[in-house]
Amino acid sequence: TTGIPDDATLPLEKVPLDKINQNFVPTNTNTESNNPQWEAVRQMGILQQEISELRGKLELQSQQISVMESQQKQRYLDLDSRLEALQGSMSISSTKQDAQQQDNSIDDHANKNEATSSAVSQSNSPQPSLSSSESAASVEMLKSYEEAQKLLKDKKLDSAKAAFKKLVQDYPEGNLTGDAYYWLGEIYLASQPVQESVAKKQFSKVVNEFSSSKKVPHALYKLALLEIRSGSKAQAKTLLLQLKKQHPSSPPAKLVDAQLKYLKENP
Repeated sequence: TTGIPDDATLPLEKVPLDKINQNFVPTNTNTESNNPQWEAVRQMGILQQEISELRGKLELQSQQISVMESQQKQRYLDLDSRLEALQGSMSISSTKQDAQQQDNSIDDHANKNEATSSAVSQSNSPQPSLSSSESAASVEMLKSYEEAQKLLKDKKLDSAKAAFKKLVQDYPEGNLTGDAYYWLGEIYLASQPVQESVAKKQFSKVVNEFSSSKKVPHALYKLALLEIRSGSKAQAKTLLLQLKKQHPSSPPAKLVDAQLKYLKENP
């Protein structure tokens, strides 16, 4: 029996190299990096990621700015409320003193006329009654104003708005009516949603109809800011110059130059 020796070798069939595992792709080739299309896709992905990160940062900064503006506006309202409360207390004290002086004057006048005829005494009687009524109305108006201010200080905007509205209705020509209109304008700006057009009407009413109000310079400044926001920079400049000329020593007048500079740099 013939067999194959253990040490025998079999001849290898010669196979062309291009036939050996045609589907094999070496793992160390740089096909992807050498492909321009793949590189473009990779770069686009990187750019999209960077844009997404920038958009997130922008949204965060916008939120932070919005919060800062809201806080600044509230601080401004709180400061003005404290000033108004202080001035209101002083006004009440002064009004009460005036009323007392008027009452004393009325009493003195009545005492001096006790010896005169009854006709003369009766002709003088309506004047004391009118003065007393006016003093009482003035005190009531101050009381209403203080109550509305307290609501505003406590950030109860809806209640404060209702209180100020009632005040201007009850005392359409009072010495605090212009101030009340100003605070209505501030409330419309602080409310959500912001009602700039309605606020503008309140500030304009202060300037045009209550020129003796101490809030006129504040109203002029707020009107100028609203004009800047709406893009009416020429009108804003006119209002700022009016404020600076007519009320040079008022607190808002100190802010005029900065706003005029802004308008000049951003025509």
